[in-house]
Amino acid sequence: APGPAELTAEELTEAQTLTCASVLHLLQAQIKQEQAAKLWLVTQGAVSVEETEDSLGIAQAPLWGLGKVIAQEHPALWGGLIDNPDVDSLLAEIGAGDGENAKKEDQIAYRDRQRYVARLVRHEPAPPDAAPALNADSSYLITGGLGALGLEVAKWMVDEGARHLVLTGRRAPSEKAREVIEQLEQTGTRILVVGADVSDREQVGHLFKAMNEQMPPLKGVVHAAGVANHENLKHQDWESFSRAMAAKVAGSWHLHILTQSMPLDFFVGFSSASALLGGLGLGSYVAANTFIDALIHFRRTQDLPGLSVNWGMWDGDGMFAVWAKTGNQGNTRLREYAFSPETGVQILGALMETDVSQVGVLPGDLSRYLQEFYPGDLPPFLELYRAVSDQSAKSTGFVENLEKIPPEKQRGFLTAHIRSELNRVLGFDSAQPMDA
Repeated sequence: APGPAELTAEELTEAQTLTCASVLHLLQAQIKQEQAAKLWLVTQGAVSVEETEDSLGIAQAPLWGLGKVIAQEHPALWGGLIDNPDVDSLLAEIGAGDGENAKKEDQIAYRDRQRYVARLVRHEPAPPDAAPALNADSSYLITGGLGALGLEVAKWMVDEGARHLVLTGRRAPSEKAREVIEQLEQTGTRILVVGADVSDREQVGHLFKAMNEQMPPLKGVVHAAGVANHENLKHQDWESFSRAMAAKVAGSWHLHILTQSMPLDFFVGFSSASALLGGLGLGSYVAANTFIDALIHFRRTQDLPGLSVNWGMWDGDGMFAVWAKTGNQGNTRLREYAFSPETGVQILGALMETDVSQVGVLPGDLSRYLQEFYPGDLPPFLELYRAVSDQSAKSTGFVENLEKIPPEKQRGFLTAHIRSELNRVLGFDSAQPMDA
C-alpha cells in the first residue's frame, strides 16, 4: 500500500481487503483443513517504534490487531507478528536473532538491524484536575456524539467552557440524546446536530460544509464513532468484518485528511483496550482500533496534534456496556472493571494535557483484569505483569479453597496458611513450627 502521505480512502479500503481479508480466509482454511502450521504476519512499517518515524505503513496496521485476536482464539496456529520497513532484509535479521528468547516473542519490530519487542508499561498522567482550555468562540466536533460516550464528552466540554459543539451520528438522536442536547442548549451552548456516517467520504464532506457555514472555526476533534461485531474469526465473513471496521478506519482517515491543514488544538481518537490486549470475538473491532492508534502516531510525526486513548470499559449505556449485558459470563465479569463516565471524562481531560501519543486506561487491579483476557499464560507483551498476575491467581485459588472448607475448620486453615506465608517471607523452612 502507498505511504500515508499518498494514501487515498479507496486505497486504504483496498489495503484492508488485501491484508485482513486474506489473513482471515487463510486462517479459516487452516482451521477447516486442520493444518498445524504456525501463522506469522509480516508488515512493512506498520507499527511505531520511535516518534521520529515518518514512513509508517498505517494501512497495514490493522493486521497487528487481527493477529492479537488470532493468538487468543486459535493459539495452536499462532506464530507472531513481525514488522520491518525493509522486508528484503527481514530473513537475514531473523536469522541473526537471539536464540530461544527470540522464539518466545510474538510482537517484534526491526529497525536498522536492531530488534525491538512490544511491552505494556505504566504511564503516570497529568494531575487529575488538569483539563484543556476550551474556547467559547471555537467549535468542537464529536463523532459518535449522539451515543452514550459522545454525550458524556459533550457535557464535559460544556463544563470546561465550550459553547459551540457539533455532534454527529449515523442515526437520528434518541429521546435521551435530545434531552441532553436540550440541557446543554439551556447553558447557552450552540449545538449543531448532523446526521453522517463518517466512513462515507461524501457525507463527511457535507458535515464539514455545514460546520463551515454555520459554526465558528473548528479547533478540536474527538472521534468516538465505532461499531463492534462480535463473532469468532472461525465464523466471520469479510462483509460484516469490513463493515465493522469502516467507522474507525475510513472514518478516522477522512477526519485526518479534512483537518490536516487546520490549526487544531487537539485530535483525539477513542480507541480501545482491546487494541492492546485483544479480545475473543472482537477481531474486526480490535483491528479497527489498531488503525486509530497507528494514525495518531503518524499524525504526531507530521507535527499534527494527536492522542489515541485505549479505553477500558465505561459504565452506563456505551457500546461495551451494552455488549457486557448480552449474558456471556466473561462479558458480565468485565463489568466489574468499568469506570464511571465522570471518571472517564476526568481522565480524558488529564490525558489531553500530556504529550503522550497513545495511552491505555485500564483498571487499577490490572492483574485480575488480564486474567479475563488471558486465562492461561500471559504473552511476552505483558511480562511486566506476569509475576503480579501469578500471585493474584494464587490468591484467587486460596479464597476458592477457603470457601470449600466447613466454617468450623476455616480458622485452622487460615492459621496454617499464615504460618506458611510468614515462613516463606522470612526464609524459614516451611516445615519449621512457628509460634502463633
